[in-house]
Amino acid sequence: MNKVYQKMAKIIAMKLYVQKKGYNQNQQYKYATEGDILECLKKAFTEVGLIYTMSLSGAPTGRETITAKGTKQWVTDIIIKFSLIDPESGETVELLFPGSGIDTGDKGLYKALTGCQKYFLAKNFMIETGNDPEANDNNRTSGHKRRTNIPDKVVTEIMNRFTPPLPPRSEAVMNDAAKKSIADKGQKAPPPPVTKYITAAHVTLLTSVLKNKALTPADLCEGFGIANISKLPATELGKALKWTP
Repeated sequence: MNKVYQKMAKIIAMKLYVQKKGYNQNQQYKYATEGDILECLKKAFTEVGLIYTMSLSGAPTGRETITAKGTKQWVTDIIIKFSLIDPESGETVELLFPGSGIDTGDKGLYKALTGCQKYFLAKNFMIETGNDPEANDNNRTSGHKRRTNIPDKVVTEIMNRFTPPLPPRSEAVMNDAAKKSIADKGQKAPPPPVTKYITAAHVTLLTSVLKNKALTPADLCEGFGIANISKLPATELGKALKWTP
């Protein structure tokens, strides 16, 4: 298992929170600034031992647009390659992320770089933003005050974000009476439901949870009677997160 994914999972489990302190005067909306997101992640990256670099993937492209007031402005589009690195193992994960910047002068590229970095970090590490952290969840943490002991309940909530919804029971389960009724009417019975297994993101977080319990994926496989942790049915994910032998 790539160490980078394991450390990303630990940062996600911290449930980082950044309050919206920036304000756009022209369009009148609040936003989380790049500086606040970077400050929030600095401690998290240092705590788990993770670093990243960013570089342009190809040449930037630009196009001219005209505002409603007739002012010319230029849109700069870029693709950034982010390299997440685990210094301990030397393992690396490379991800591409787009960015765009609009400016009437020569600042479009720098705006694109700023926005690209901010949203790459916020989205991939699931940083929540809002106006009042206390109004939503007293357990949310900022970049300055975070929990280091993450309970299973928090990990379960995060995992649920990745879990695809199950099909309606009428489609997933058909009792014998219903099957007989279809047969009597000469209709073709639908195929049996396909078992959905946990995703790669589930495997990463589940492995991290097991490690915190001094357990291994092999222990879980034995307990659930499966050959590989990736073959765990998605419906068993919640049980697996709380499982102890």
